[in-house]
Amino acid sequence: MVPWAPRWRGLTTLAVLAALWAVLELSLGNALIAVRAPMRGALLTALALPLMFTARLAVPRPGSVAALGLTTATVRWLLGGAFIPQVSLAITIEALLVEIGLGWSRRPEAISRPRAALAGGLALAYTAAHPVLFWGLLLGGGHALRLPQGFPGLALFAAVLAAHFLAGGLAGIWALKLLRRYTFRVRAASSPSPS
Repeated sequence: MVPWAPRWRGLTTLAVLAALWAVLELSLGNALIAVRAPMRGALLTALALPLMFTARLAVPRPGSVAALGLTTATVRWLLGGAFIPQVSLAITIEALLVEIGLGWSRRPEAISRPRAALAGGLALAYTAAHPVLFWGLLLGGGHALRLPQGFPGLALFAAVLAAHFLAGGLAGIWALKLLRRYTFRVRAASSPSPS
């Protein structure tokens, strides 16, 4: 076997996963933006979690999920669509948060249910915080979401973040279950039958 073959295999896997995620963002994402669907970022992130977990399992190196997110954000930016900088930044940060949630272990089997729940929770909680951070802090306060001032506004924002974190934890566990079921079926189908 050629010594550089495993590295190219990993890069090819990440490129395919990035293309799938970009197609999801460009098709369903743009449709959800066009109809002004609520919580579209949370839905798209939950649907992308299996792709991010696959990146970690297929390329078991620290940074594989972050590389997937950066590649997807670049493809999303190059191919266009609505709200390019905002979405590309969100994709990159969500992938970094999933990378942090999954930990830095090199073992592919290191994705446990608690790590999957943490990774999903962090990513989905960011989808709730992103509009406030992006429109409010990066572009100046003029575009910030309208929240009640003082303690009621902070309490409402904290409740929304907590709800997104819990939903993300459930989405992370769902993504891990889906991935394990699919991996088991692929392994069972590819194992040689007894003669």
